[in-house]
Amino acid sequence: MIRYRPATFILMSIATGWLLSAAVPMASAQLSLPTLTNSSNPDELVPGTASTPSRERESFLDLVSTPSGAFTTRYISLVTVDGDGAGASAGVESISSDYQIDFTATAPGAYTLTVSTSLSGDMNLVNDGGSATADFGQVTSTETGGTVTGGSLDMADPGIIGGSGGGSSGMSDTANATIFGVSNGAAMPHNVHFVFTQIVTTSANGGDEAAIRLGATSSIGTETAGDYPGSPARVQANDGHVVTVTITSLCGNSVIDSGPSYVEDCDDGANNGQPGSCCASDCTFVTDGTSCSDNDLCTGPDTCQSGICTSGGTQVCPLCQTCDGNSGCVIGPRTTCKQTTAPLQAKLQIKDKTPDTSDQVSFKWNKGVATGVAEFGSPTVTNGDDYALCVFAPGLVMQLDAPADGVCGTKQCWKALGIKGFLYKDSQRTPNGVDKISLKAGLSAKAKVQLKGKGPNLPALPLPLTLPATVQLQSENGVCWEGVFSAQGMQFNNAAGFQGKAD
Repeated sequence: MIRYRPATFILMSIATGWLLSAAVPMASAQLSLPTLTNSSNPDELVPGTASTPSRERESFLDLVSTPSGAFTTRYISLVTVDGDGAGASAGVESISSDYQIDFTATAPGAYTLTVSTSLSGDMNLVNDGGSATADFGQVTSTETGGTVTGGSLDMADPGIIGGSGGGSSGMSDTANATIFGVSNGAAMPHNVHFVFTQIVTTSANGGDEAAIRLGATSSIGTETAGDYPGSPARVQANDGHVVTVTITSLCGNSVIDSGPSYVEDCDDGANNGQPGSCCASDCTFVTDGTSCSDNDLCTGPDTCQSGICTSGGTQVCPLCQTCDGNSGCVIGPRTTCKQTTAPLQAKLQIKDKTPDTSDQVSFKWNKGVATGVAEFGSPTVTNGDDYALCVFAPGLVMQLDAPADGVCGTKQCWKALGIKGFLYKDSQRTPNGVDKISLKAGLSAKAKVQLKGKGPNLPALPLPLTLPATVQLQSENGVCWEGVFSAQGMQFNNAAGFQGKAD
């Protein structure tokens, strides 16, 4: 009778520590509960008499760890023979070990199976009057399902021992194989099959005891060669033929893998199939145009194009704000403003007078880099581009606004200057003191911009000015013109005013 080992023995095996360790698999790959088929010779127990030798064979096949991404099985067996009586005939006992493990593997795309085996036991002879032999054959294996891409589960023949003086020969071997498979979400069947032979013999007329111990212990009281711990002593829980199968999903390992008839488009690791990724859960590109995130809050809207998250444009922040890739729009100077072509060509003047009607702010930007009219945007139309003077020292200490379009008094606030640029005038200086803005396009060293503010509508003047100060005239369309003022170009800086030229 072929038997499965009781659950109590499984727990003992785990507790005694022989279970092979397995790498923790990725959660996206799973193994089914395996089906174990032991096709070895039926168990046999012949106690023996004065005229016949005792013989015994048995085998067991256990599932020792339940699967998720890995499982372990253990095959144990015993063959023994002993010419008990002085007149007993010669004896032989053998077992053709033959067992299979069937299971399925499921993964988002491709996967690898790591199959590790170990063999531990001994061929043991006990001298009690004659001679005996023990022979353990080569372990051969076959695998179906997937493609073996490395290694083998076969094990070399441990050899044979024999003679009339007793003795023992330990067996210890390991083997590993890697199997490649493609699941694409379907359960893929696998089979691993092992075959090996074990033969023991005893001579006639009171021959010696012979046993092959592979984790099972003898049930015949007069036989000692197959006992545990026995002599030489062995740990029963450590012996057997052990197989550990571990699955690793290739889709989800952050590497673009390929194998027999399989190539991944992409692999974003744990982000596969998640919102914002251009890689689907099966490591194929998502449909072009799918929303994604390039992890830069300063670009967008982002969409997938051929598996790449492509920005739809650069985020333009409100006036006197800049964009931080991690935080989005924050108060601060823009980083790509136009500069003058030479030092000292940007000028800033701030005057704090009594009464406030005489307060003044002036920013002039001369001999600037080439600027086209289109770069000024559309300040003359409804919902067009607002303007502002932003003073950072180092935080925002003053903002003077010139909204787009609108009527200032009886005339339009903004007017186009043909192909030259734009002019803003507001005699009422609303909302916060801007009196005039002049925007003139030009080639390199010919472009210039200017802003003047005056009167009681000006905000509190940041005097004395903390240096260095960054001053930018900004358009809502994202273009800006800048001067950085330090002590080097300062003419005066006190509670009554500031005057200086940019570096």
